[in-house]
Amino acid sequence: MRELAEVWDSEILPVVAELEGERRHLVEQRRRYLMIGVGLVVAVFVLPAIGVPFMAVLLPALLTGAFLLWRERSTTAAFTHRYKTRALGALLEAIDPSLRIQPDSHVPEVTVERARFFIGGFDYFSGEDLITGTIGETRIYFSEVLAQRRSNRRSSQGVGTRQKTTVFDGVVFVADFNKSFRSRTVLVPDVAEATFGGLGRFFQKLNLMRGDLIEMENPELEEYFAVYGDDETETRYLLTPDFMSRLVRFREQVGPMRVSFVDGSMMMAIPMARNLLEPSLGRSLLDPQAFQSHWDDMNFFVDIVGDLDLNTRIWTKE
Repeated sequence: MRELAEVWDSEILPVVAELEGERRHLVEQRRRYLMIGVGLVVAVFVLPAIGVPFMAVLLPALLTGAFLLWRERSTTAAFTHRYKTRALGALLEAIDPSLRIQPDSHVPEVTVERARFFIGGFDYFSGEDLITGTIGETRIYFSEVLAQRRSNRRSSQGVGTRQKTTVFDGVVFVADFNKSFRSRTVLVPDVAEATFGGLGRFFQKLNLMRGDLIEMENPELEEYFAVYGDDETETRYLLTPDFMSRLVRFREQVGPMRVSFVDGSMMMAIPMARNLLEPSLGRSLLDPQAFQSHWDDMNFFVDIVGDLDLNTRIWTKE
């Protein structure tokens, strides 16, 4: 992996320099709008005290405030889109010329459902920042994803409320796998056995929605994952000893995650506690450190291909 400093001056700085003026203008606009907002609040409290009708002050203040809020959000959204397509586009191209970003797209909901990372559908599904590319022989795409379900709760007074429960918030990564297969294999965090021991193993076997529970000969993998598959022979063909060892090392690096092999692809659901690719408006774009986390994050996902040796084509997979 190259360092950001190696490509900053020649490949990224010329692009972000054009956006720095826009960022400064946006920051100054926010300051002006904040001052106007403070003035509107003062007017609402002061003018009625000197005889101006309250509604004659409140209504214009609310309309003005709503307009400023809309204007600020729309200009910020427009800048963010240009930042991602141009600045992050240049950064991604420096990592690998095939990489492209589509800020308003994401991994499709049907793809996540096909992976069977989670049992049951979603009531709310959204995402952003779809990255696509081909690393060596391996096609990849990934994006941030938020999947939620609707839940109904009733208070002690009998009052019902509807809430959103987050099922997954993170990155879904999809790569063309280096072996041909037809069945589905799913690895999910081994919470049941880690919590309940042998009884947990019993309940895992009842999870028929993901196929049969398959016991692997890798104790470390078994510690982290419960493995389900439609075809045990094919699951063992996919999860070779070398691949299981690589997957264990990757799991130790990222923490709890889910893996699925379906439709000729390997999919990963990796929880993330932060939004990866948003600009920091309070920091100059001319400072390479403002892009260091983006550089590290994108290299992390691109390096999955090498970490799991996906470019080694196996037998009939070309």
